[in-house]
Amino acid sequence: MGNDLSSTTARTLIPLDDAACWQLYNGTNERSEAISIFVAKQTFSVECRRSIQFLKTIRHPNIIKFFNGFKTFVEQDSFIADCVHPLANKLTNQDIDSTAKLCLGLYHLSQALEFLHEKVNDEIYNYF
Repeated sequence: MGNDLSSTTARTLIPLDDAACWQLYNGTNERSEAISIFVAKQTFSVECRRSIQFLKTIRHPNIIKFFNGFKTFVEQDSFIADCVHPLANKLTNQDIDSTAKLCLGLYHLSQALEFLHEKVNDEIYNYF
């Protein structure tokens, strides 16, 4: 992956709640793999910078993988990660093809939250 967005294509803005501190874009990298691009909103720059630093240290199969961080041309903190979709969008859309798939996704989410609460709890307080 390159050091900036030049190696990504087909960026699509994903709608998020107005209270979100990120703008989320989905795209593809130079190997045609799906990725997500997070761009910090200006009003949340300190919180987003801390979140990026924290995400770099976390390793768990159910937590997104950080690929690359960068600043946009207007100095917004940003990073590229695994392709993600907001849970609220998945729950309201009809693209979930089965209850089992939804349950598996919620189970993975609960495992990630348990990991953060049980294993990383002390580190979280050091960052926030």
